[in-house]
Amino acid sequence: MKASIITLQTAVNYGSLLQTYATMQVFARLGWQVEFVDYTRANNTMEAQARRMFRPRWFKALDRLSCGLATRVALPWAVKRAAKRAAPFREFLARNHIPLTPRRYADIGELRADPPVADVYCTGSDQVWNSIWNGGLELPYFLDYAPEGKKRIAFAASIGRTDLDQDEKDGMAPLLRKYSAISMREKSGADIVESMGIPAEWVLDPTLMLKKEEWLALAPPLPPPKRPCLLLYVLNWDARAARLARTMAERHGWTIRRITKNKQKPFSAEKGIEVVVLRSVEEWLAHFRDADCILTDSFHATAFSVNFHKPFIAIPPPRFPGRLESILQLVRLENRMYRGGEMTDPGAPIDWQAVDAILNRERAKSWRFLENALGTGSPR
Repeated sequence: MKASIITLQTAVNYGSLLQTYATMQVFARLGWQVEFVDYTRANNTMEAQARRMFRPRWFKALDRLSCGLATRVALPWAVKRAAKRAAPFREFLARNHIPLTPRRYADIGELRADPPVADVYCTGSDQVWNSIWNGGLELPYFLDYAPEGKKRIAFAASIGRTDLDQDEKDGMAPLLRKYSAISMREKSGADIVESMGIPAEWVLDPTLMLKKEEWLALAPPLPPPKRPCLLLYVLNWDARAARLARTMAERHGWTIRRITKNKQKPFSAEKGIEVVVLRSVEEWLAHFRDADCILTDSFHATAFSVNFHKPFIAIPPPRFPGRLESILQLVRLENRMYRGGEMTDPGAPIDWQAVDAILNRERAKSWRFLENALGTGSPR
C-alpha cells in the first residue's frame, strides 16, 4: 500500500527535515510505501526567499532610485545564496532515501491536474495549517487535489496558533470534513478542529515517535568540547537570549556554543559565544547529543532536548508560543519555560523516568491512531 504525504520537507529548517524522516520511518514500520509530494508554496521558493533579503529600507530606496536595477542585479546572486543555504537540507533527503514525487509541483492547479497516485493521502506534521506562515489557506496542505473516493488523513498536523477567527474556521471546516481521520501535534490544534464539530486527536510529533537511540545512529562524531557546553539554538536571536545564555553559563561554568545554518557577520557575533555553522542536518543532532544544557525557542529543539534527556530552558518565541507550551504541558515540564524574572535552575535534575513513561504512553496512543486511520495492523 502506498501513502502520499504532503508536508514541509522543502523548508530550510532542521525540525521540518527531521520530522519528515521520522514520518517516513513510522509509515514504513506499518508496512507502507511512502512518497512525499515535492511541493513548495509560492512564498517559500528560492526566489521568494531571495527577495526577502531586499527588505531593508535603504535597499528599497536604492531600488526606487535605480528604477529596479538594484533588484535585477542582486536577485540572481541572492537566489544562488538561498540555494546554497538549502543544499544541506536537500542532501539530507537524498542521503536518507526520502522519496519525493518525480514531478515538482508549484500550485494547486498542477496538483489537481496530475495528482500523485496513492492508496491514502496524508497531510503530514509541522505547521502545515498555519495560515500566517502560508499567506492564507494553502489548499495543497488540505489535500484539495486528492481524487474523490480516496482516503484522506492528517498525522500530527499543526495550526501553530491557539485560536482562529470564525472566518478562517469557516474556510477550513469544509476542507477538513473530507478527512476520515485527523490528529494534531498540539492540544490547542485539536481543540480548534473539534470546535468546528470535527473529531481530532492530540498525538506526538513524529520526531518523538522515534527513540533516542534511533536518532543517535544518524549523528556523526564531533570533537568533544574541552569544557561543559551550553548549546544555543535560538531562531529569534536577540539581546535577551544572549544575556540569558551568559547568566546560565556563568552560574554553571559552561562555555557557550551557538549553532546556525548561516554565516554570521562579524558585528553580529556576541562576545564569548562560539558560533558554529552546520554543514549537515545530522550535525544538528550531534550537537544536541554532546551538549550539557540547551537554551532554545524552537519546538523541535525542545522535543529533541526531551528525547535526549538533556537539561534545557525553553524561551517562548514572539509568535506562536503555544507549540512549546503544548509539549511542555504534555511531559509535565512547564517549569522549564523561561517567562522572565527568576527561572528554574537549568542544572536542576529532571525525573527522566517519569518523562519516558509519558512518552511511551503517548507513543502507543499515536501508533494506535495511525494504525486505525490507515486501516492496517502494525508489524512493529
